[in-house]
Amino acid sequence: MSGRVSFPTLGGAEPRHAAGMTAEFDLTNLDVDRERSVTATFGDGHVAVFTLTELRTECPCATCRDLRGRGEAAWPLPSSPIPLAITDASLHGAWGLNIVWNDGHSTGIYPFEVLRRWSDARPGEAESFT
Repeated sequence: MSGRVSFPTLGGAEPRHAAGMTAEFDLTNLDVDRERSVTATFGDGHVAVFTLTELRTECPCATCRDLRGRGEAAWPLPSSPIPLAITDASLHGAWGLNIVWNDGHSTGIYPFEVLRRWSDARPGEAESFT
């Protein structure tokens, strides 16, 4: 399970953003360190690093959004494995990243545009996926 998953050819001939989007949302590289972080490099040179805890806590799936909306934690749960890790990661079309977590959760798709907006919201409070 240890290691990295890289998607270094995201920019190339096939853009990884929806039609009409600008380079600020176009990914040129996506590096997934299964035990530490996800690093996204955007077409305008901006590099954003997200810890696994940030990503899992803010999972954008309907179930996790519903839990957060009710004031409950989406993660960690009493049964959550520690340490948190990514067991698999893959591109979801040309616009997002799908992560399979070591707690079995796999329904969240992290849109590249949302990752960029979340990164741009720093250094203050991060914008939630909800």
